[in-house]
Amino acid sequence: MRRYFYGWQRNWSETSWRAEEIVDVPPDKVVIDSVLALRGLRSTTWVEHRWGHVFEVRGGKFIRQDGYDTWEEALEAVGLRE
Repeated sequence: MRRYFYGWQRNWSETSWRAEEIVDVPPDKVVIDSVLALRGLRSTTWVEHRWGHVFEVRGGKFIRQDGYDTWEEALEAVGLRE
């Protein structure tokens, strides 16, 4: 994990993550439509990407997170879209 986050610090000066929509999927999943914004360390250019995430929750803690390229793919992964 340290190596992973060090890679981010070498390339990005700022990051921002915001949830656009959150769907509770009983009994143990949460689907989040999110936007990740990153500012280049050298270029200072901002880039954004929209992601879909599926979090599995147990005992009030996130125990697993799967990322998807689109919100629709994340919804499909939990059976909310075909």
